[in-house]
Amino acid sequence: MTYTCTILRYIHDVAVGEFVNVGVIVHCQEYNYLRAKFCHKTARISRFFPGFDKRQYKQIISHIENEILLKRQIKIDMQLLKQQPAPCIQDAKTIADSILPVNDSSLQFTEIKGGTTNNFEMNLSYLYDRFVGRLCR
Repeated sequence: MTYTCTILRYIHDVAVGEFVNVGVIVHCQEYNYLRAKFCHKTARISRFFPGFDKRQYKQIISHIENEILLKRQIKIDMQLLKQQPAPCIQDAKTIADSILPVNDSSLQFTEIKGGTTNNFEMNLSYLYDRFVGRLCR
């Protein structure tokens, strides 16, 4: 089963370009799979980037999580009601950009990545651990 994913980065100073990965979104259109996992711990980010705004970071992460849940629920509701399917979203990056528009803010999603898996939940955990996990322990 093929999937797409995108990594959420916190970029403290866009001009300098230093970043830490703070989350991942995984999507598979064929199996109606959409999940995300984000880092809620801020101690290491705060130590690495003086002036880091914990409150704003947590608010934005919460907003992104809520939007992912809403998009998942819309897909589920449309299937249960056997109505027209929700608008076809082909990849994780398109979903991410609909939640957090591309601009020069401190939270930005990477370009699309992808692969194949037999277990989406295990794959989400693997991707999170690989790209984010070390920071968020």
